Amino acid sequence: MTVIDQAYQLLLDVKEKKYSFSYALNKKIGTLNMDSMDMVIVKDTLKSVINRYYFLKYEISSLVENQDSKEADVLVVSLAMARYARNVVVKDVIDFLSKSNEENNYAFDISKVEELFNSIAKNPTAIPEKYEKNFVKKVALLYSYPEWIVGMMKKHFGTKNTFKTISSSRKSAPINICINELRLDKGDELGDAFQKTDIASTSYEYVAKNPIVDNPLFKQKKVFVMDQMEQLLCDELEIEQGDDVLIIGGSHSHLTNLIAMKAFDLAKINYATESEDIYLSANKMTNQFGIKSAKSFVSTLDLVCTHMAYDKSDKVLVTPPNSELGLIRQRPEILITFKQNELDGLIENQKKYIVEASKFVKPEGILVYSVPTLNIKESFNIVNDFIATNEEFELLEENLIFPYVNKTNGMYYAKLRRKGVEE
Repeated sequence: MTVIDQAYQLLLDVKEKKYSFSYALNKKIGTLNMDSMDMVIVKDTLKSVINRYYFLKYEISSLVENQDSKEADVLVVSLAMARYARNVVVKDVIDFLSKSNEENNYAFDISKVEELFNSIAKNPTAIPEKYEKNFVKKVALLYSYPEWIVGMMKKHFGTKNTFKTISSSRKSAPINICINELRLDKGDELGDAFQKTDIASTSYEYVAKNPIVDNPLFKQKKVFVMDQMEQLLCDELEIEQGDDVLIIGGSHSHLTNLIAMKAFDLAKINYATESEDIYLSANKMTNQFGIKSAKSFVSTLDLVCTHMAYDKSDKVLVTPPNSELGLIRQRPEILITFKQNELDGLIENQKKYIVEASKFVKPEGILVYSVPTLNIKESFNIVNDFIATNEEFELLEENLIFPYVNKTNGMYYAKLRRKGVEE
């Protein structure tokens, strides 16, 4: 098996959602039978493919008719390797590809492939002039986005916000830090390594050049890595002494424990997740930080009621399964794993989530609906439809956060209050 085959298989597994890009790059690749040099080549290739997939497909379009074929992805991997992998030249890639061609019975015309690669390997294809006035096509190629996502965002938010959001998603994400108020002592100094942000009360960016794992406060669990959006949700819930809090859905093991830390064990925090892995992660963090007020359990949406009583929770946060289009900065594989035809099913499921979650909110209690996406159909429309058919809830606040504003993930949240009995 050549390095092209190895890189292609990793790409295929990521596309089929067998594991994440991060897992492929940091763990799965280490289990493959490769020497250190080949591993570097495959890593470089996989990173470049994930971040430039649609542009690379455009560049090899003259070689294949079916852009969704296996052969197309093999050529995408090959071009990425020729252009971005260290210590590799076009001749090396053509040799690898020729061997793969024989072993896998591909129908490549190697001479045409070599001719194209020699012309563009070090000089990426220029965007045609005919696309200069077509915002959707130009941006889709420039930042390697599916055209349907660019078109949807342009329709929702206009060209300016769309361009800023998409361009910022191709920049590296800062490390967001949250203070562990249970462990931080009065004499502890955060110092110049941490820079305060405006998004949440305990949110900081790690700005030091040395790795965060070497920072003394991090080693002592006095600060920990946590996205600013989750910290914002914690602030929006406004946990008070004696509150009974329920969190439904999402991968909120960090958030569950943050809420418990802020409550100083004076509130009960319950977390329902459908994932066994996330449940174990939540419990691991609870034990690490010595938190007594957080309780996690594995449950599907329709069975949460077997763990928690209706009409009894002061605060409920619900994060249903969603497109996650606001997380592209840290999970670029979303652009190639999420398909447009999946949206309708997600939206119907999101409607069920907010309706079921609302049943647990007590009179005068708070319901927060949140999705890390920039799709109006999964955010504003869901909440508007819910309010229209559930008059006992009133909208207090809703906000769509663009990732370029705070150099973080994109997110929508809505804060609703259930009216009192007499109202």
